[in-house]
Amino acid sequence: MLIVVSHDLNSIAALTDKVLLLHHGVPIRTGKPIDIINYYSKLISNPKCQNQHTKDEIISHDHYDELDYGNYLGFISNERLLNSKGNEQTIFESGERIILNFDVNVKDKIENPIFSMRIRNTQGVEIYGTNTLFAKKRTPHTIEKNNTFHISFDLKGNISSGKYLISVGFSLIRNGDISVIHRKRECIEFEIINRDGSFGIANCFCTINLEKKNA
Repeated sequence: MLIVVSHDLNSIAALTDKVLLLHHGVPIRTGKPIDIINYYSKLISNPKCQNQHTKDEIISHDHYDELDYGNYLGFISNERLLNSKGNEQTIFESGERIILNFDVNVKDKIENPIFSMRIRNTQGVEIYGTNTLFAKKRTPHTIEKNNTFHISFDLKGNISSGKYLISVGFSLIRNGDISVIHRKRECIEFEIINRDGSFGIANCFCTINLEKKNA
């Protein structure tokens, strides 16, 4: 038996088949790596959750229904994947263009909004993620109440064959900290198929050249 103690979520996802989550030294939850990783992410992004655990509490789950959370000042809806022709699909060839779309409905005034996406494999290893803040994509400084926005992330699926999960998020910066408005974890599953026989997590689409050298 190998016991791994770490805050590195990718190491936890890659090396373990069962996870025990400690909060201030108190065991609070145990289950599959991807489920506990998602709960841990919720815990650190929502201070209210951090005060809900007692010393006598430990919850065991093979799966749980806390993949959708936030303060709900706005809501994400209609998340979907499209190909380069604008058709909805969930199976792509490695390297193919993938367009992630979702709508955001704002219920209250939002300042400094951030929109995000992340891809994980089915074991919970983080493959790729970005947001409008990191990408320096200008968003409205203020979104007024009852407005609706359409968000689109356009990327190349340069990853190897397998099944993957997409999470999307809507948050804001308040007093220097990120506050989650609405986050939907693993809301889309898609598959990559690989026709070139390459292997590994990424597909770098290598070109190989051979040149005879004179003796």
